[in-house]
Amino acid sequence: MRIGQVEIALLTDGTALVDGGGMFGVVPKMMWERVLPADDLNRIPMRINSLLIRDGEHTIVVDTGFGGKMQQRSMKVMGITETGLLPDRLREQGIDPGKVTLVVNSHLHFDHNGGNTRLEESRPVPTFPNATYIAQRGEWEAATHPNERTKVSYRPDNLLPIQESARLELIEGNSQITPHVRTLLTPGHTPHHQSILIESEGKRALYVGDLACYAVHLERLPWVPAYDLDPVQTIETRQWVQRWAVEEGILLVFAHDPEINMGYLRSESGRYRIDPVESR
Repeated sequence: MRIGQVEIALLTDGTALVDGGGMFGVVPKMMWERVLPADDLNRIPMRINSLLIRDGEHTIVVDTGFGGKMQQRSMKVMGITETGLLPDRLREQGIDPGKVTLVVNSHLHFDHNGGNTRLEESRPVPTFPNATYIAQRGEWEAATHPNERTKVSYRPDNLLPIQESARLELIEGNSQITPHVRTLLTPGHTPHHQSILIESEGKRALYVGDLACYAVHLERLPWVPAYDLDPVQTIETRQWVQRWAVEEGILLVFAHDPEINMGYLRSESGRYRIDPVESR
């Protein structure tokens, strides 16, 4: 799709199966299962999306999925049949990974930055050798100094090769990274989670990352995943994003929803709903 002068494309690194209770926290299963039915292991499908942005001379990849370094045991547990698809998805768009100029991570959990690196002779190296990798400084500190709660979400082989290759750029707060693309702090899932805003010719699109893994998370504020480190902060962040998206007509782009890739948030009689949009 085009957002003014900017072209965007949503690329998938495959689908996983995640625990439904984890994705909806304290919400009873009898409620959330009406939206996303679970299998006999209580798992629901989760798409692993990356966003490609072409802004003039800049070719940007936002989030990189699981990547191709996952062990078979982990793939079996998460119901993943194949992953590490992003480089081929880019080639289908006519883009060689070496031509990517920027990689932006919404945050540094392994399902959003596993494709930052690939194995070369059993050694992890940057997947995009000529790109600058952008992350929030606070998120990087949390990822490289995790605690008992968070360490399972961060994997050094997705992180350290970027730093060692001098391809890492750490930003602090909202930042303009190209003429039409900027980052916005949207905390809750992690304290330094960021969403990516595309603005051109009066049009806007917002890649929300894990602020709202599924479209229903922006429709129903209390439906907060158990994975979010600060659920109250998540709700507060979603509240202002809700108002802004409705008032400004912002196209919302989702990282994980298996059915709704993108859509507009509508408000009717105090209730919110996502109006899906099909990409061309």
